Amino acid sequence: MLTSSFKGIPIGLGLALETLITPTDKRIDEDREIPKYNIRQYQGIFIDVFLITREVVNAIPKEEIKKHTPSSIGTKVAEVIQNLDEIDELMGALTYFNSYSGRFMKGKIFTEETITGFKNLLIQRTMLIINRFVKTPTNPMIQASNKLVITHHTYWMAKYIERYRTLSVLQSHTGKIYSEDELWRKYPKKKSYEREGLKLVPSLVIALGDGQLIKGVPSKELKPLYEVMKTWNKDTSSAVIHNEARKYI
Repeated sequence: MLTSSFKGIPIGLGLALETLITPTDKRIDEDREIPKYNIRQYQGIFIDVFLITREVVNAIPKEEIKKHTPSSIGTKVAEVIQNLDEIDELMGALTYFNSYSGRFMKGKIFTEETITGFKNLLIQRTMLIINRFVKTPTNPMIQASNKLVITHHTYWMAKYIERYRTLSVLQSHTGKIYSEDELWRKYPKKKSYEREGLKLVPSLVIALGDGQLIKGVPSKELKPLYEVMKTWNKDTSSAVIHNEARKYI
């Protein structure tokens, strides 16, 4: 957690918030150049409780992580939200939402065998009970035509764009804002295929994985898909991408 203007807030989230507001105390990284954007162009700023949960879990030292339970993490998430709500410049500006749904997990999921796997399962199990600690509205973004979203949930981004469009994402840690046309960066970076400019499509996220919850299909099984991806570009339709990716999931 931070000791700067964003006390009690995970560092990755604090770095993103420096794009939205001017710190009243010292900056998190005095040498970092904070990205500048016209924030007023957005009708709503929405922050994913899933992201907050992920940041809370990742802030816990690995030697302590197995002492935690979904309930202890849920309590910490509620504390972070309370701290966010006490920042004057953000007061009333943030709408919280929950992108998590166990239904999306059709890929190959991490297990408890590694610290990374344990953390991902702890995040998942916390999200299943998060409503005990945090209340979020249903479909809060439908009315906002130009949305700025703070999230790391790649599959949710893809599903939301598929349904509603007009979505920009504020990245934690970097504080950069990606427009819908730039979200191809959320696909894992590999030399085996070309991802630049591709539309973010749910089935391809499941196949490739997201490095968070969806581990993806083993690379050796995806070699034919990788070859096809080398022929795709920004003009390749979501339908074409989906019809190819669905063969592997």
